[in-house]
Amino acid sequence: MKRIAEQLVYRLKELHDKSYVHRDLKPENILLGNQLNPHKIYLVDFGLVSTYRKKPKKIRKIYDGLIGTAKYCPLASHYGNEQFPKDDL
Repeated sequence: MKRIAEQLVYRLKELHDKSYVHRDLKPENILLGNQLNPHKIYLVDFGLVSTYRKKPKKIRKIYDGLIGTAKYCPLASHYGNEQFPKDDL
């Protein structure tokens, strides 16, 4: 389990370093390995990916509804706020 968590955090860091936020992270969007790399973690479903500013001037309310799956979305989404990398975790 520790390796899964480490790889997931690493994959998210790669995404965040490119100024993207996944915004729909849930168990269904995390795949475990394939025949060539059975112990590798993959993130899928980038349909809700968004860019973000690393140093926002202020948090803006820009959404009128949830972004992502209600069961897993962060409080920022519930409040209609822009999501940042911390919200993927």
